[in-house]
Amino acid sequence: PVSPDLYDGATPAPTRRNGKKNDDGVYFILEESMTEMRELIKTAGLELNGEMIQRLHEVNPRTYIGSGKFIEAQAMLEELGSCTVVFDAELTPGQQKSLENAFNKNRLQNDFMVSEREINAVDRTALILDIFAQHAKTREGKLQVDLALHEYRNVEVVDY
Repeated sequence: PVSPDLYDGATPAPTRRNGKKNDDGVYFILEESMTEMRELIKTAGLELNGEMIQRLHEVNPRTYIGSGKFIEAQAMLEELGSCTVVFDAELTPGQQKSLENAFNKNRLQNDFMVSEREINAVDRTALILDIFAQHAKTREGKLQVDLALHEYRNVEVVDY
């Protein structure tokens, strides 16, 4: 998950699928979702430098967002000097890996040691788990967060 120590650069881009229902079948209003994501980013200790919205009818199975929005996001990341993109959605491990590989393609080609900071793609769940990890104080709380992180990562390994 994200850690302010690791990613002290800014974070652009909550992205939401248009008309998405939560698990209870309730639709989210875009502004409510964006407000909540801004608060999560702030609570995680990250700095929000920009936002980008894409209304999707279908999710791109490879990168979640469309190719045009990807190019726009990459330009914003470079312009703002950001190193983390937070998606207001659940990315599959494959989507996360594809996004990170694509965002870092030029960096990796120019320097196999990657002297510049890599750009990371983080989804809503990873961000929330990181917040819990940062704020867990008791031994039991730390163990619960650790268990949740392992379960989340286990799903990623199985899903990939």
